[in-house]
Amino acid sequence: MKLNKRFLLLLILALLLVTTAVPMKHSILAAGNWESQVYDANAPGLETNPMKGLMPFSWVSNNGNTSFPHSLEWFYVPLSDLMTNYNSFDWAAIDNQLNAIANRGNHAIFRVYLDYPKRPIGTPQFLIDGGLLMRSYTDHGNTTSKAPDWNDGNLISALENFIEALGARYDGDNRIAFVQVGLYGFWGEWHTSPYQPGENTNGDDWRMNSTNRDRLLTAYKDSFNETQVLLRDPLGTSDSTLKNYFGYFDDSFAYETLGPKTWHFWLKMQSNGLTSNWQTHSMGGEIRPAIQSTIWDEWPNTSGQDWTTSVQTTHASWMADNWVFENSLTSTQYNNAMRAHKMLGYEFYVSSIRMPNVSTNGTLTLELKIKNTGIAPFPYNWKAEVSVINSSNQLVVSPWGDIDDWNLKDIQPDGADYTRSLYKSDHGLQPGDYKMVMRFVNPLPNGKALKFANEKQDWNWEGWLTLGSFTVTDEVALDEESPTIPGQPTAVDIQQNRLQLTWSAATDNFAVSGYEVNVDGTIVSDSSLLDTEYSLNGLQPDKEYTITVRALDAAGNRSAYSAPLVVKTQADLDPDPVGALRLEAESFSSSTGRVRAFKNELTKGAGGNGLAGWTQNGDVIAFAQVDFGAGYNQVAARYATEYDGSSLEIRTGSADGTLIGTIAMQRTGGWAAPGSWKAERIDLSTPLKGVQDVYVIFKNTTESGVSDLDWVRFTNNPPDPGGSDGTGSFGGPVLPLLPAPVVKDAVIELQGRFEGMEANAVVPDPALKEAIEQAIAGKSKFVEVRLVDGAERSGVTIELPADAFATAKQEGLQEIRLSTGLAELVIPVTALDDTMLEQSDRISFRIALTDKAKWTAEARAVIGGGSAYELTAKAGERFISRTSGDQPIRISLPYALSTGQHASQVVVYRFNDDGKPAVVGSAKYESEKQFATLRTYQLGQYAVSNHAIGYIDLNRHAWAVEAIEAVAARGWMNGGAAANTFEPAQAVTRGELVAALMRTLDLEASKTSVNMGDVVSDSPYYREIATALQFGIARGIDGQRFGSELPMTRQDMAVLIHRALQVAKLPIKGSPNDAVDFKDAEKIRRYAAEAVQALAGAELLIGTGNGMFSPDQPVTRAQAAVLLMRISELHMNNSLSEVEVHKRGIE
Repeated sequence: MKLNKRFLLLLILALLLVTTAVPMKHSILAAGNWESQVYDANAPGLETNPMKGLMPFSWVSNNGNTSFPHSLEWFYVPLSDLMTNYNSFDWAAIDNQLNAIANRGNHAIFRVYLDYPKRPIGTPQFLIDGGLLMRSYTDHGNTTSKAPDWNDGNLISALENFIEALGARYDGDNRIAFVQVGLYGFWGEWHTSPYQPGENTNGDDWRMNSTNRDRLLTAYKDSFNETQVLLRDPLGTSDSTLKNYFGYFDDSFAYETLGPKTWHFWLKMQSNGLTSNWQTHSMGGEIRPAIQSTIWDEWPNTSGQDWTTSVQTTHASWMADNWVFENSLTSTQYNNAMRAHKMLGYEFYVSSIRMPNVSTNGTLTLELKIKNTGIAPFPYNWKAEVSVINSSNQLVVSPWGDIDDWNLKDIQPDGADYTRSLYKSDHGLQPGDYKMVMRFVNPLPNGKALKFANEKQDWNWEGWLTLGSFTVTDEVALDEESPTIPGQPTAVDIQQNRLQLTWSAATDNFAVSGYEVNVDGTIVSDSSLLDTEYSLNGLQPDKEYTITVRALDAAGNRSAYSAPLVVKTQADLDPDPVGALRLEAESFSSSTGRVRAFKNELTKGAGGNGLAGWTQNGDVIAFAQVDFGAGYNQVAARYATEYDGSSLEIRTGSADGTLIGTIAMQRTGGWAAPGSWKAERIDLSTPLKGVQDVYVIFKNTTESGVSDLDWVRFTNNPPDPGGSDGTGSFGGPVLPLLPAPVVKDAVIELQGRFEGMEANAVVPDPALKEAIEQAIAGKSKFVEVRLVDGAERSGVTIELPADAFATAKQEGLQEIRLSTGLAELVIPVTALDDTMLEQSDRISFRIALTDKAKWTAEARAVIGGGSAYELTAKAGERFISRTSGDQPIRISLPYALSTGQHASQVVVYRFNDDGKPAVVGSAKYESEKQFATLRTYQLGQYAVSNHAIGYIDLNRHAWAVEAIEAVAARGWMNGGAAANTFEPAQAVTRGELVAALMRTLDLEASKTSVNMGDVVSDSPYYREIATALQFGIARGIDGQRFGSELPMTRQDMAVLIHRALQVAKLPIKGSPNDAVDFKDAEKIRRYAAEAVQALAGAELLIGTGNGMFSPDQPVTRAQAAVLLMRISELHMNNSLSEVEVHKRGIE
């Protein structure tokens, strides 16, 4: 279209308005394409990133014995060194430490104490002189320190004065990372054990009472507004406001962290409702000193509790481990400690950038997407800085100055991209080529730089991330284009009256200025909507809606509408499902507070029946002695309310008893007429079983007003016991009839019957017959059995008619698929022995989680925090250990990647008869489905885990990083000679490649004799070389030697792979007839020509560039890793036509 005056005015206005930083999770999109950035887990300086990692005590650093990298240091200081009277202080002891630590570029964490066993008394002398009771003790090896009377009024007042003065001096001090609460208890750890009830025979109780503890915590809360303050024990207070103000640390980390005792750290965090505290407060601690010398001897660690699980559970950012800094480490200890060190806290990665070229009078634009690939957020909002540099690496301008609104601490480790955007219309740049670099500024002078896990970290300037290049021209850019079409919207959190929309962003040659959401032909959003998500409210239950989205720009151009989303809201939760147990609100046994009755009718305002529905925070109704039979695992409530932000807590035992679920309530109308009913359903944290007293507590901490509850209802997913006789009296459990299976599009949907956490489902003959008929009619090659109850389970058994396989095979079907909710199985109809099936009426398949306690020590060490499953099959009562047909079964096991994990490092193991795990080479992880899939003839136990192996020498081999990580995680190839290296550019040896190929293809010899002079029984790769010789894959170099340590050439590699694929019966699409005209073909020896041509014709192996094959050139370890992963993919798919072929050669 032609530009008009109105558009030019709009464009000028838009350029004048856009001048400031605009931080948002979904940004206005600018011209140019998003450019993906290369992730580098070994980018320089990540090991010294500030505010995270393993750390020493400061006195170790003062002595200069800290070769292990770190950015934090920790110290104690006695109060007696700081406080000389009630309002007199000497800060030299803290300042001297802070200055020394800051001069080393590190931040400090410190704690003040009064009583440190085996050290001099830390209580100020003026308090002792004033009559403070001091107690001697010999516990904890003490002979010097004394404990004060922790409830002395003068002491508490003095401590409050000290905390106030401490905050006035040090809150916001850039030298400090965190302040630990300290002061009270042994070592300032907030306990007096064993001088507390139940821990000594004298009945001594030295504890500070709860009132005084809250006084100290309130003083910290009021005195520190910027620097985070951390508390050791969540039981230090019962005040929820105080609990949630502090961060927490575990002084016995990886030893008493995960349980099972209720006083172990994380169980205390759980019982105090603090499991999400890490999202806004730093979490840390100290590795239990008793295990510090041994915890890094192995990976996964066998000393103490599993490190990975402990870190991922607590989201710890920092950890004291003084032993690492005081001792000389073996290479294994160093590598394991470094792996643990880098696992802690945040890790930022700029995943993509958009930096369009700009005219001299255009708008300078920078948009970038930041991921937190660590396990915790950053604790503070440091300023960002972006600079423009020229081709000589010289600063031209920092167009945006200090950027203080990018909210660094809001970037959570949730896998999401957080978009940050900058625009500048009067940039003042002259025509030319430029680069942008960025950093987050450490406010500590001389402080260590915050580095990104990006390949371009430090490329141009030390401590800065190079983002990319752009050009400034004299041209004026004019907008004549419409935005691109947004992605098809998707719906999440679909309820009866609402749903949440998201869609992928549109792009525009200038900027997308908004989106319009269209529902059933009507635009329902404001055109100023900038986010790529939208909440639809006020919908009708059980109704289908058609939703589209389009984009617009500042010039008024609009894109076409996206592909439509057709979505149906949830049906109303009335009537009750089969087996439900409903408690009518007005049938409660007793009440507490202002609730006189929740009436079973809509509230009508102060002048009507609704007056009885006036509620306030903490109001309770109770149902006495409700019989839940064998168990329910869901609860729903139907309500009306005038509030936003209210909830209903469901508790058992008492109003302060066990919390089993919280139902969020949404506003349905105003005070006089709360409006129509809403119903919400949640899963219970603990199933309700047997006879229980149930309490429903109304929660709203800010308001009181009109609410109305119709009922609460308990169901089992699938429904299980219980029911009402219509009188409000509930009898014992009854076993409900399960809903009949639903057969549609050759899929049988059914529910299972639960025994504990085990579900058992039986497929009736008529349902299977109908599904087969539908498959034939629809020309499908399979039928599927799908469990649809959605309940949590530890095991599933699906029972089929034994003739199902014969019937399916007879009708031309190929597979029967089982979707269990726990794992997925695909069983070829030829997989089972006909004779066995003919002797049985039923055949069953069971998939169940296995008990890790029964694993061997080797299995636990290898698999770590992964999950294991046992797959069994029975024909009647006879177990089937192996399938007998010519097609393997396919097993898909669920595995959700944790923050910082990568799909390439997901490994599947099969447990051998001796309980030892072996890597399954044919397994493949599907990120979109979050399943690890393998093909096997062998039933039994399988496990899925993730093994991250960080190498520091892959910067120049970004094209191979994923493959290298994958082969290393699977044990197909080992690291290099130097610690923490892979040596990707070194030549791979013949022995290495043969061994890796045999492991990749799951090939194993039936005999292990090798008649080669240079290969003896204790030689590396002995078993794999024996396998290759037995199958004729390898033949040695002169009939007497194998040449294990010789470099593998490209033509010999082609021969090896070609033979191995033939032995593994993997089809190769290429052949000698698919001629590839290499310029140096005459140099390829006759014995290798067929293999080279076959693999090249299949595009599995390509030349080295310029039409050359270079047959005698050695294969590098990086090249070998890439080839192995391509072969693994072929092995998994069992057909090269199913594999995504890489068109480029190996770099």
